[in-house]
Amino acid sequence: MTSPRSRPAGEILELGRSCVDADHRTRGTLQLLWRGIAAYVLQHRIGVMFGCASLPGTDLGALAPMLTYLHANHLAPPELRPRALPHRYLPMNRLDPASLDARAVLNDLPPLVKGYLRLGGFVGDDAVLDRPFNTTDICVVVKTALITDKYHKHYERRSGWSEPTGPIAS
Repeated sequence: MTSPRSRPAGEILELGRSCVDADHRTRGTLQLLWRGIAAYVLQHRIGVMFGCASLPGTDLGALAPMLTYLHANHLAPPELRPRALPHRYLPMNRLDPASLDARAVLNDLPPLVKGYLRLGGFVGDDAVLDRPFNTTDICVVVKTALITDKYHKHYERRSGWSEPTGPIAS
C-alpha cells in the first residue's frame, strides 16, 4: 500500500468481510460492530484502516456513475492509494465527472460505502470484479486521525473510553 518512508503513523488495520444473518442485520447490530472496531482502534493506536467495500453486480456500465464519482471525489492521497494487481485492475474513472448527478449517485451507493465516506474515507485507484460474490469491489482507506469529531465523540461515548489516546484522539 505505501512505501516504508511514506507509511503513516500508527498501526494499520485491515477490516475484512463480515456477514450478519439477514434476521439480525439491524442498525443496533451494525453499531455494535462499529463500537468494537472503534474500541480496538483506540486501544491499539491504529493510524489507518483499510478494506474492501462492494458495489452490487459486475456490470461496469451500470456502476460507472458510482465508480466515477468515488474516483473523482474520494480518491486516496498518493501515499495511501492502493492499487490492484495489474491483471485485476479496472479503472474507476469511467465517465466525465461533470456529467454526474452527485445527489443521485450518493443515493445509490451502498450504505457501507457511504458510512466509510462519512468517516472521511478514501478509495483506491481502481476496482476489481468478484464474480463469485457478484460484486465489484473497491478498496477503502480511512486515516483515523481524519475521522470527524462527530463520529469520534459518538463512538468514544458509546465504547466507554473516557480519555482516548492515539491517532483517533487527534
